[in-house]
Order: sequence, then structure tokens, then C-alpha cells
Amino acid sequence: MYKCKECGYLHWLEELPERCPKCLSKGEVFVEIEEKAENKIEESLYTNELLIELMDNLNKVLDISAEGMNEKLDDDCYKLFTRVYKNSIEMIQAVKAEIAAHVEDDKWG
Repeated sequence: MYKCKECGYLHWLEELPERCPKCLSKGEVFVEIEEKAENKIEESLYTNELLIELMDNLNKVLDISAEGMNEKLDDDCYKLFTRVYKNSIEMIQAVKAEIAAHVEDDKWG
């Protein structure tokens, strides 16, 4: 595994590209990642994918809740949709914070 010195892009293939696919830097911009760091990233892959999927689903719940709030069938339904909407926002922010912690702890790749 290699990392671009300019932008942090992680390259998983053995053959290095001529340019970084993210920042398009050319030349010797890739450095090999140490085995310990590579293992840390690989061990976190599944959890990171779950966090992304969780955020996607929470965004869907957010949209459904907003529709329910707009429908205003009755006061109890409105209160429920409002509570779910607010809770979804909090959970989305919690997932974002966890992803940020993974990035900061070099467990993201």
C-alpha cells in the first residue's frame, strides 16, 4: 500500500500510476506505508464501510421523517416524525465524528 505525499490518497495496487488519481501530482509522490499502519487500515475497512452504510441509511430516515412531518396527519404522528428527524441528525453527526476519529487515528483508507 502506498500513500501520496501531496494529498494522502492511498493506492492499493502494486503498480503505481504515473500521476496520483486524486491530486494528479506527477513523479515520485508515493511512499510505501509501513506494515503496522497498513494492518491498522485493513483491520478497519469493514467497520468503515458499515459507518458509511449507516450514514446513508440515517439520511434516508431523515428524508422519510421530513416527509412525515410535512404530511401532518395528526399531532402524535407529527411529534414522532419530528423526534425521529432530530435523533437522525444527532446520529449522523455521531457517525461523522467517529469517521473523523478513524481518519485522525489513521484507520481510514
